[in-house]
Amino acid sequence: MTSRSTSAADETMLRPFYFIVAVWGERYTNYFINFCLPSLLAPGNIPALRNRTRNRFLIATTAEDWARLSRTRVFEQLQGYVEPVWLEIGLPADGVSGCVHMGVGHKMATEMAYRDQAYGVVLTPDLVLSDGTMASVQRRGLEGYSVVLAAALRFGEEPLFRELEAMGLASLAARRGEEGRALAISGRQLALAGIRGFHSETLRYEWDAECFTVFPVACWWRVPGEDGVVLHCLSWAPLLVDYAAIGHHDSSVMDDWTIDADYIHANFGEEARTYAVQDSDEAMLVSWAPMGPPARDLWAWRALRRVGVEELIKGGALRDAYFGAFFDPLKRRIFWLPVRWHAKELGRAWAEVESRAQATLRSYLAPFDSRRPFFGAAVRATGLAVRVWTVLRNRWINRRRIVAMTALALRGDPAARQYLRSRTRTFLQQLLGKPIRGG
Repeated sequence: MTSRSTSAADETMLRPFYFIVAVWGERYTNYFINFCLPSLLAPGNIPALRNRTRNRFLIATTAEDWARLSRTRVFEQLQGYVEPVWLEIGLPADGVSGCVHMGVGHKMATEMAYRDQAYGVVLTPDLVLSDGTMASVQRRGLEGYSVVLAAALRFGEEPLFRELEAMGLASLAARRGEEGRALAISGRQLALAGIRGFHSETLRYEWDAECFTVFPVACWWRVPGEDGVVLHCLSWAPLLVDYAAIGHHDSSVMDDWTIDADYIHANFGEEARTYAVQDSDEAMLVSWAPMGPPARDLWAWRALRRVGVEELIKGGALRDAYFGAFFDPLKRRIFWLPVRWHAKELGRAWAEVESRAQATLRSYLAPFDSRRPFFGAAVRATGLAVRVWTVLRNRWINRRRIVAMTALALRGDPAARQYLRSRTRTFLQQLLGKPIRGG
């Protein structure tokens, strides 16, 4: 078979790609125009798709933001590869978080993708994909995978763009979208900028960090002498969702949560062919937020280290998060896969770090040795204590909002009453360690 006929056969096998994004407001529309879309127009992304005549870009946004977006050069270039489709949404109602409001657009778009039996590619506006990501996703689709997932952590806006600007790749002041310039960044370049630009939240997922988090959605280890990390992750972004492989489409999680909750597990379970990207050379994505304040509980971790129980507390926190309310069985299964983000060739040091990471995870997550009953009991008790502390602390941090919503509910506001019912249910489920729909 000739290369031309092979390409034609591949095209008939591929269903249309439906890119999905929900965006509104000047700030995030700017991110979408100047970073997300230009990175998608890199040679190895949307231009590399073979069945381009059937592909669509489903954009859930306001009328005002759609009008602005459709006047840009990058939008004009996008039309040469995919058909943009406007799904109208309004602004979030009072008391509704932006993350939950994204679910309105995602629900509309995923229902359309399911109806048309397309491949879904779910994005956020504040996102950059490495050049070649979509070519890799296309390849996995042709291999028969129903789901392709990429590890998704938070990066700090200021340090990330400081690194990208120093590398001559991107700047927050640039107007690529308005100028119609693609943004082509290799996986290694993006991995290097990302590792040097971790968000303050993500820095606390490092197992050897001075101040570990009490709710680890990931654990990572630096590789000595390398610009790279070994990552084990519970947070994943869906880069490919094969809607033809779904019998009944369950989008209910987006009624009051986000698509990155248990949406994939609810629709595919654990039996579907799922591919988790394990190497940043294949695909890398970064999404950012302003850097948060320094950790306020550093003093507590230093005190725990002095009395020799720091590792036990970290292990308890990890075990409680892993088996707790928020993460489904699919996420628990792929958590064990090592993800390699690297800026250089993989050397011998990687194997040692991966082995150490696996040993650490097994010691706290695998069934406990019956010959060490006190260790298992201590880890479980520690995890419970961390959970109770975390849940109560979060409610204290959000006390003003809870008081305000309670006042609205007492005046008969239905949205406030629904908010309080939902948060009370979540509060009790968290305390008891029961699965939360959306975990």
